[in-house]
Amino acid sequence: DALITTCDAPHKHYGILSSKQKVIPDKMIIVGPSKLVIEDVPTPLWLPFGFFPISKQRQQGILFPRDYEFSEQWGFGLRNLGYFIPLSEQMNLAITGDIYTRGTWGLTVQTDYVKNYRYNGNLMLGYYDRKNEILATGKKQHARSMQLRWQHTQDPKANPYRQLGGNINIQTNDAQRLNQNNASSVLENQFRSNMNWRQIFPDKPYTFSASFSHSQNTLSRLVTIDFPSTDFQMQRIYPFKKKKRIGEEKWYEKVGFLYNNSFRTRLETSDTTLFTKQALESIQMAMKHGTSTDASFRVMKYFNINPSVSYDEIWYFTRQNKRFDASSIVVGPDTIYNEDSTEFLIKQDTVGSGKILSARSFSFEPYRTLNANVGISTQIYGTLQFKKGRLKGLRHVIKPNVGFNYSPDYHSLYANTIDSVQSSIRPGVPYQRYSIFEGGVFGVAPSSGRQMALNYSFTNIFEAKYRGKKDSADRRIKLFDNIFVSGNYNFAADSLKWSPVAVRGTLRLFKDISNLQVSSAFDPYIVDSLNRRLNRFMINENGKLLRFDNLGLNLNTTFTVGKIKALFEKQEKGKTASDRADKGSGNPNDEDFVSIWENFNINHTLVAGWTTVKGKPEFDIRTNSLYMNGSIKLTRKWDIRVGNIGYDFISKQLTYPDFGFYRNLHCWEMGLNWQPQRATYSFYLRVRPSSLDFLSLPYRKNNQDAFNGY
Repeated sequence: DALITTCDAPHKHYGILSSKQKVIPDKMIIVGPSKLVIEDVPTPLWLPFGFFPISKQRQQGILFPRDYEFSEQWGFGLRNLGYFIPLSEQMNLAITGDIYTRGTWGLTVQTDYVKNYRYNGNLMLGYYDRKNEILATGKKQHARSMQLRWQHTQDPKANPYRQLGGNINIQTNDAQRLNQNNASSVLENQFRSNMNWRQIFPDKPYTFSASFSHSQNTLSRLVTIDFPSTDFQMQRIYPFKKKKRIGEEKWYEKVGFLYNNSFRTRLETSDTTLFTKQALESIQMAMKHGTSTDASFRVMKYFNINPSVSYDEIWYFTRQNKRFDASSIVVGPDTIYNEDSTEFLIKQDTVGSGKILSARSFSFEPYRTLNANVGISTQIYGTLQFKKGRLKGLRHVIKPNVGFNYSPDYHSLYANTIDSVQSSIRPGVPYQRYSIFEGGVFGVAPSSGRQMALNYSFTNIFEAKYRGKKDSADRRIKLFDNIFVSGNYNFAADSLKWSPVAVRGTLRLFKDISNLQVSSAFDPYIVDSLNRRLNRFMINENGKLLRFDNLGLNLNTTFTVGKIKALFEKQEKGKTASDRADKGSGNPNDEDFVSIWENFNINHTLVAGWTTVKGKPEFDIRTNSLYMNGSIKLTRKWDIRVGNIGYDFISKQLTYPDFGFYRNLHCWEMGLNWQPQRATYSFYLRVRPSSLDFLSLPYRKNNQDAFNGY
């Protein structure tokens, strides 16, 4: 009459009661007929025999499923049923699967590995075949998907000159959203991968790296893969600097050189054509050489002069080709009603105007860019002191920067890289112009004319110094962060030589609870009714120096209990929410009500602005959304999880609510997860994570059954 349990209460809440058993020390317990007992009440769950490993070493064995469920679409099923194999002291292997009575299945292979002081990581590969029945026809529809995740981290001390690390996260056919219901899985639509190998050459001024990167958007279904990608970088060298210093450093010794080389192979396609011939035909290859030289001098004690020259050469091994496809035009009969004669006429009609097809072909196509710049900068300080009151002083820091930039006439140099293609069969529709470098890894060849521009910018910082009632020393705060004003004057332009004046800045409010970013533009020229700039100054036409063009506001606010309390009081040193919770007795009235919300976040984003349309500023709100997430600990044993709940004021709808309710039952646990917008939920009552956590009573409704009612 042995009771096998993981409950540590004096009177056990549950256990597997065995009438006969044999114990093999440090190996296993073999039991005869046994049954599950809960609160001293025997249940109908009966086992003829059982094995319970008690070895202190890792052993291979069956992984019991934690989810048993019934789906109207998939039937009865087991999730995460598998087998565990300890391959070595440094590596594990787990093979698990999902299987349902109506043909749906999935297979996952996962391995974890670690080598002390060298590296660690994990690899997961999953394949899923979900079968849904189409009610109208009764046929089965397959939704096959794959998922690959790999994370590798190298210990920095393993090899100071050679490093490998990163993560890979690739999926097809929306695998994560198809198999998961939580907010983070459903709302995430952008997946990225980045695996890097870096080689540092000791006592040499250069490094080499090779990488694999990937980005995937599940909404547009666009996949971009860069592999292989290599980068060779030479650190800044000073070829004229003397090895042995004699006297002061000469100006030419401050001249530095840089060189870098990049090679890219890029594949852009949809996730449905990723492993097809069509995807291989879209591969592009390119190489970029870049070199630059610069220096820094101080003159007249307060001014810094920074001349620089950069030269880039880009080699493309493919080019973009476009052609007009008239086969997409549909010519067919059309029925027209004549009101005068009350007759129906059937005439031939053309539907559509054709489409443009793009394809890449192998061809060596280079282009080059040159840019020369010289800038002078300094700093100006202005202070204002106060002898009375808590405000002790104000300071204004201005960082002016004036530079001259030169670049050649690219419009003439690369006119032959611009091609055109027919865009419609309709008369009068102009041909569409495009660059043969369109969609290239390193961008298209510049098409601007010669630039001889005088650039100017002013960075402004406003600070205040004050002393609070309880402060013993003055405190410094920033009133405005980096108000930036910039523009340029192009001597080489034949008209519109002055650029618009750009003004942007950042303001932090309420002790960093809110962050306001402001950007605006003012133009010295007037515009016509189509909002095109004319070579006539505002000051000559309207007597105003600048014309307001646009203003953008980006307000981000994050509310947390800690930030709100910091506004009104000083927190006790050494006291945390967990410290206060430990004093409670399990009764909500005994706990600090505010600390219950310690792990709860409220976020608000507002993007708005004014844009000039037909001479008048128009206000537009582009984004206005509020969302919340976090956890609320009502008592010691009751938790509420808010994975996400929000409201979009523009579309006037909720943004995927996701709730979870959890109850600690000592050696058992109970929980409910609910996504009302997707009509999915899951309920479980199970033994807390342990060697007996396969004792579970789950029930769920997945997204494949979501629209069949609750």
